Amino acid sequence: MDRARWCGASTCTTYWAGLVPQKTPVGADDLKAFKARITETLKNKTCSDFIQQLLNEAKAQTGKSYSDILTTFDTIKFYWGETHDHGGEAYRENGLPAATIDNTIKTEKPFGSLAMQRDRQGFLISQATEGFLGETMHHVGEGFAYRDGVMANALNAILVRRGLDTPKQFSDLTQEGVNKASVYWHLPMQAACPAPRK
Repeated sequence: MDRARWCGASTCTTYWAGLVPQKTPVGADDLKAFKARITETLKNKTCSDFIQQLLNEAKAQTGKSYSDILTTFDTIKFYWGETHDHGGEAYRENGLPAATIDNTIKTEKPFGSLAMQRDRQGFLISQATEGFLGETMHHVGEGFAYRDGVMANALNAILVRRGLDTPKQFSDLTQEGVNKASVYWHLPMQAACPAPRK
């Protein structure tokens, strides 16, 4: 979920450099592990069907084609950082795809019983995997077109056709708009695509 989508493409790098002062590049071992977890997540037919329908609708609404999720993952410069209430933030850095993933999994100190620690670690692995998948989804669209407003409008169109929601219009013009759009589509995707806990 990315606040950078409503800033101009030429200013996003500066905007984020000031807002997220401590970004640590995600290492090769973590990238390999989280890509494997996304691969596993996408094997779930409910998940793959949800994503396919969402991307097809986003393409129909924007006229922008999309690329393979795992291929796109490999093109993104990922960082660990503080993303506050968001699991991640997608943006462009020097014209190239980038994303910051919430670093709680790296910074949180273990607490509670051993069983509680294991359960918490599993939860954080799952949350981080969903962060990597969600931010990759923003970059699959041609020209970084699939921002929160586009994805939320695409999901709304699908739900309206099924009689499961009323027509809504989402936008990326304000931070509040980004937040509403982000929650609208990210949470249903997470429900359709539960991520591994190991």
